[in-house]
Amino acid sequence: MWIIAGGRGISFLGDEFAMLALAFRAKDQLGHFGVAAVLLAGTVPMILGAPWAGLLVDRVRTRPILLSALGLQVAICMALAIVNGWVDLVLIAALSAGAVVAGPAWSALVPSIVTDDELPGAMGRIQSFQTLAGILGPILGGLAVAGLGLTWPFLFDALSFAVLALVVIALRLDRRPEGAGTPRARGEAFAGVLLIWRHPLIRAVVVLFGAFIVAVSAINVVEIFFVTEVLHASAAGYGLLGACFGAGALVTSVTAELQTKRLARLEVLLIVGCVAIALGLLGIGLAPTLLVASVGAVLAGAGNGMVNVHGVVLLLRKADPLVQGRVLAAVQGVLGVASIAGLGLGGVLGSAMKPRTVIIGAAIAGLATLLLTMWPMLAPPSDEAIAPA
Repeated sequence: MWIIAGGRGISFLGDEFAMLALAFRAKDQLGHFGVAAVLLAGTVPMILGAPWAGLLVDRVRTRPILLSALGLQVAICMALAIVNGWVDLVLIAALSAGAVVAGPAWSALVPSIVTDDELPGAMGRIQSFQTLAGILGPILGGLAVAGLGLTWPFLFDALSFAVLALVVIALRLDRRPEGAGTPRARGEAFAGVLLIWRHPLIRAVVVLFGAFIVAVSAINVVEIFFVTEVLHASAAGYGLLGACFGAGALVTSVTAELQTKRLARLEVLLIVGCVAIALGLLGIGLAPTLLVASVGAVLAGAGNGMVNVHGVVLLLRKADPLVQGRVLAAVQGVLGVASIAGLGLGGVLGSAMKPRTVIIGAAIAGLATLLLTMWPMLAPPSDEAIAPA
């Protein structure tokens, strides 16, 4: 799991490099609309392809899925290093299509490698490396773009996918899904969404995920204005808030296994994480200085780390192996929709309200959603799994 987490961390770092280079290239060649189009091209396939990606993960062995997706991503990154312009959007959409399949495949693979008790620690390791990549990526990517130009980040991303493919080959990673070879049924690609809706606990978790993604995405739109115009800080101050958020997430991701063994069950930890996010965002919104806002960012980041790790572990434990891929893919699609909705909402609210008002309102909305949806999580523990109808 350490090797897998490290390999995926390198791949996440490569993605950060590539996205930074794409943003600069789109800004220079396509303008503001181009930057928005790049973001949409990376998100739309995640939403539209989620049902089919989940069905593929539930029907086909993991090894060929991962090697095919990684090979596709290597080729696309090489192409992005050579071509540019509007064709970038097609390549980014194809890159995202590979990711929408690989994401559920990786997550469904983990329970076949570790025991159930080791699952929180394993997911915590993966989340830790992803968070570290998120912290270092903008810094190292910025240096790479400034010193080496816009071509090398794509080549590094291609290399990172190749490294991940070598991890799959060297460790002989594979998972044969229990649904392989079973008769196909009409509408089974959308079974993940239906199964989540019928399960009160998982429905509550997914609604919470979506609500906080909307809140954080809306805040991301106005955050730079809040830092520079309200707190009167520089670009370095804006970077400091992001680093504090990442640091908080890193701490709770690293200690995920300890939390489940020493503190509480997953559902309670998930609620605690949501409260931490909401209070942290509220602290940022009410902060009179950058230092106080940084403390709020650490708290929000810590809650985000808890929610990411324990939410995925809860899904893996509750989902029947027959439908794990579709459940994970459905959640991925829901989060993609929530991200787009949050960015749009942030743009609308940011043009009509002060940044501080938007941040405080988003925090309160997240807390209100938690109060409305947390009751299934407080029910006595149950071993009932989401199973096909």
